[in-house]
Amino acid sequence: MSTITTEQPGRPVIPEAKERLLVRLSRRESSLAWIFLAPALIILVVFMAYPFAYGIYISMTDAMVGFAAKNFVWFENYQRLLDDPIFRKTVRNTFIYGFGTVPFKLVLGLWLALVLNQSFRFSRVYRAFLLLPWIVPTAISSLAFLMLYNGVLSPISWVLVDWGIIGDTSTSWATR
Repeated sequence: MSTITTEQPGRPVIPEAKERLLVRLSRRESSLAWIFLAPALIILVVFMAYPFAYGIYISMTDAMVGFAAKNFVWFENYQRLLDDPIFRKTVRNTFIYGFGTVPFKLVLGLWLALVLNQSFRFSRVYRAFLLLPWIVPTAISSLAFLMLYNGVLSPISWVLVDWGIIGDTSTSWATR
């Protein structure tokens, strides 16, 4: 016989002991969730929130590169920017470019994705040609780094041999 009774259809009444157990488990789960979230939150604060806040602080001072002294000027820098015609034109051009190109690229990209998802003659060839601009730079940079760290042909190896840091470059460092 079941210990769960219902007062209303579809709504079980949980006995008090089970309710306390569920509350304890939910408290443990929430603290465990915070423990798992802590490293990500620390990274977000250290690498995003602190630089953002520090950037706002610096923007409200007259700090200059190379000088230690800085005075708090509040919103004078922003007022100077708003009065600058070049800045206003730059913001205007940015909005025109953004609102002009983003919808076009979005529509074109979705249309190409729908077309390339269909089966037709030579569809794989068309897909390959359209994806080449994304594939080629990665392959070329991989080959460049492979040549850069080559034991014999690399300019790094030449410099290290010339400086006397390493001797023979014909053998691999991995086999030593």
